[in-house]
Amino acid sequence: MNLLKAVTFGDLRGAKIAGKLPVANRLVNTVLGELIRRRRGRVNQVDVAIRENNRLEIGIRVALGPFSKWLRPELKIDRRGIWDGSPMLILEIASARYGALTSIIELFAKELLPDGVRLAGRQIVVDLTSIPAMAPYRAYFTYLKGLQITSEAGRLWVDFELRVTNE
Repeated sequence: MNLLKAVTFGDLRGAKIAGKLPVANRLVNTVLGELIRRRRGRVNQVDVAIRENNRLEIGIRVALGPFSKWLRPELKIDRRGIWDGSPMLILEIASARYGALTSIIELFAKELLPDGVRLAGRQIVVDLTSIPAMAPYRAYFTYLKGLQITSEAGRLWVDFELRVTNE
């Protein structure tokens, strides 16, 4: 990325880059585990299992007084990654019993979710441009013209297309 910062994008006008990135289950759990360790709250542990057909099984262990309880909603990944011109990841709570409990889940989620991630009804919306850690890279999102997310057992696939326009 430091190399990209040094490049003037005017020099790359007309460039088109497309690719497919694998994101392993272990990476997702490692990142979430680190987030939880940094935030002290009722959420003690998160375990994500990536399944086929754009499904995730999420285990969230929350402290309730001296006890703990596992919540295990299933989430469906919306394949489209660009909404209103902004790169986003949208997950829908697919488990009927958890969909009905979204207001309770939202209380616990506020402790876990960073800025840029919010609950909206049965949807978890991740706005990549609003996550503070992404601030140094926000300008590059304007070149992102295509983003699609799919899954297979144990792995997410992120298909992307970058274009530097002639403007």
